[in-house]
Amino acid sequence: MSQNKSIARLSRRSVLKTILYTPPILMFGQGGLFADQDVRPLFEPRQIPRHRKIRTAVIGVYNRGAQVIGEFNRFQDQIEFVAFADVAFLEHDASVRGFAGVPCFQDYREMFEQLHEQIDAVIIATPDHAHFPQIVHSMLLGKHVYVEKPIAQNVYECRLLEKMAKGCPGVIVQMGNQGHSGSGTLQFREWVKAGLIQNVRKIDAWMTNSRRWHGWTDTSYPEAIPPVGFEWDVWLMRRPFRPYSEKLVDGNWRCWYEFGCGAMGDWGAHILDAIHRYYLNSAMPYEITTKLIGPSDLIYPQGSVITFRFRGENGRPPVELSWYDGQGNNPPAPSGVNGNLGNVGSLVYCEDFVVRGTSHGGHYRLLSGEKTRELQEAGRIPETPRPPSNHYQNFLNACQGIEPVSSPIAVAAPLTELLCLGCVGQRFGGTLRYDAASAEITNHPQANAMLKGPDVRDGWQVYDRPAVMKSKAAQIKAPEDVPWENLIDESLSQWVNPYEWGRAQAVNGEVHLTTDRSKWFLMTKKAYANFVFEGEILMPVNEGNSGFQFRSQMAKNRVWGYQAEVDTSDRKWSGGLYDEGRRMWFISPNRDQAGTPAQRDASIAEFRARAGDCFKQGQWNTYRIVCIGSHIQIYVNGILTTDIHDAMDLAGHIGIQHHGERGLVYKFRNLRIKDLGVGGELYYPHRENAAVAAIPSKMDGAIYEAENANRMNDAQVADNHTGYQGTGFVDFGGAGSFVEWDNVLADQAGEFTLTFRYAASDDRPCNLLVNGEQVGRIPFASTGNWTTWQTVDVKVQFRTGRNAVRVVAVGQGPNLDAMAVN
Repeated sequence: MSQNKSIARLSRRSVLKTILYTPPILMFGQGGLFADQDVRPLFEPRQIPRHRKIRTAVIGVYNRGAQVIGEFNRFQDQIEFVAFADVAFLEHDASVRGFAGVPCFQDYREMFEQLHEQIDAVIIATPDHAHFPQIVHSMLLGKHVYVEKPIAQNVYECRLLEKMAKGCPGVIVQMGNQGHSGSGTLQFREWVKAGLIQNVRKIDAWMTNSRRWHGWTDTSYPEAIPPVGFEWDVWLMRRPFRPYSEKLVDGNWRCWYEFGCGAMGDWGAHILDAIHRYYLNSAMPYEITTKLIGPSDLIYPQGSVITFRFRGENGRPPVELSWYDGQGNNPPAPSGVNGNLGNVGSLVYCEDFVVRGTSHGGHYRLLSGEKTRELQEAGRIPETPRPPSNHYQNFLNACQGIEPVSSPIAVAAPLTELLCLGCVGQRFGGTLRYDAASAEITNHPQANAMLKGPDVRDGWQVYDRPAVMKSKAAQIKAPEDVPWENLIDESLSQWVNPYEWGRAQAVNGEVHLTTDRSKWFLMTKKAYANFVFEGEILMPVNEGNSGFQFRSQMAKNRVWGYQAEVDTSDRKWSGGLYDEGRRMWFISPNRDQAGTPAQRDASIAEFRARAGDCFKQGQWNTYRIVCIGSHIQIYVNGILTTDIHDAMDLAGHIGIQHHGERGLVYKFRNLRIKDLGVGGELYYPHRENAAVAAIPSKMDGAIYEAENANRMNDAQVADNHTGYQGTGFVDFGGAGSFVEWDNVLADQAGEFTLTFRYAASDDRPCNLLVNGEQVGRIPFASTGNWTTWQTVDVKVQFRTGRNAVRVVAVGQGPNLDAMAVN
């Protein structure tokens, strides 16, 4: 713990509570917790002894996160995973395969609140726009951080992180530009030190492969409904509200100016890394000129050429660095060079030769073989150092004091700032003049505003100050701290009847419901998310059927949503949970959604055993409904009848029901509620139309779902056979039909095992191509039918960085579910 005098007398838990719950204006104002001093972490970061494992939490465990976990898990003598957080954990009791018993959270803030003392380091593998708040939160709690590139999503965030780093010198932060620890980066450094690379005036760099947004024509944000349970509010974080869409998740966030950094942020960190660090000395350009191909106000262009101009300094002449992206948009080849430059690389134009670079820390070479021999004979080409560790182990070693971290904020933030300036250029085009000292674009107000990014949503501004932010769970009020609100008055002013029939009367503190037509509901005008509700009901003996609606929706002559059952019949289902107008009896008891008749009958028998006698005929019966987050509890006369987690609706109206029997009077009294605040997940009004959630992977390694492949030919995504993982599979056509993933990443060259999951009614072999070359044949032997899935392994060689894997049918192809890379 910090020894600062202002907090020396506070306990660790008291200090944590102070920083978590103190408004930032008080915390940093005069007399506040951090008055008269630089911002420091709440807890001194730990240097973990070599004999003890680094207790590590992961924020973002799917997609790239799964790959990063696999890379770190190779060093099990140094690392121990103690917590996982991901907005896509759809179940309250989610788990990560291979890590049984490790707690999982949807909200990373709740993870810290519950487990901060058990966490030494944090791995962040989330979308670009989420990096900054998660890094700040982790650093303030004294946690070491490994974060995927880029380290932030705009210039403003980069500058704040540099300020944070100065105030938290003991916190290790490593950006995940893996090549920075590679031998090629060290080689470039030695070439610069030896004077081999000098007097450079021109640099070209490019990544001209197909990107996700190529071909998109969106002029507005698409709109869909998140899968039930998906924590969209936390996914958005600081950004303005945008509706959920598959075009925003699973890596597609990279396409949008508000959420990602395009090809520049994705690949620039791997291609320009050594050049910016060791030749340009992390300098900033004074001018950025951009030519655009297919520009858009929302998504990155179909192609661009961005020219950064740097002033000469410290004996280095002025430099023009040009970045090319977009399919086929390669730079001109150097004089005397014939053939294709390839889709990824860099050219450094020295005085009398050109140096060719690749990406991800790959080696550099002179384009002229004759010049190479001349320099070798003269002893001017220095030996390339061998890296002491790869990028992942380098971070672990730094946490244990074994070696310095390779890509700290001092290196990563300036590189990311350069990339973000390129992103601004791609948005507006033309020439922008940049004052690096003040971090301002001086000739374009709109471009200057983009340096800070979109307006921050309410509640998320605390990270700018900087301070940590309460989780949603922490924002929900404790029931004992909230007074009861009475919902009944003489005019029933808090209620509305959405039907064209039905009558409600206030009679001596009671509400009497009757009808002359059919079933109807009296609903509260106000919607509630987290609450404790109580009410009493008196029903005719052995007649009628009623219920208390909650978190329900309404339209003209229609109500739908959760209902706490009031059952006067011998069925004895009072206190059960019915989904009115939707899933019906779906869980407690499960009559309508059970997988088999045996499961249905067992569920009904179990419910009757615990709750069958809770309801009292001819008496006032007291119902209590507690909803906090996805947790729903129903009590009848003090008996807990239903205790489940469900996230179909997380906010809505309270209601009381008349089932439609003419002449029967349903009576209610003592209707009251404790409103615990919204707190819970962002509410969508029609979650019943939500997409089906992806089925968790059944494979080990980095998973590439077939239905998400970048390219297909004569093949289509389908889900008409059960047993697949993800959201479906790819149904191949005839000979020549194919599926291709063009973004299979390898941190270093070598042998990898590809595991394909498939189904086939007979033998359906396919050819396997890696980086355009056929490397073998996948047998895809018969699995017997289309619902029996098997796996087959093939060993291949990958190069460092991006690889393309294509599966091509020889005749009729299989149903391909997924590929795993190990």
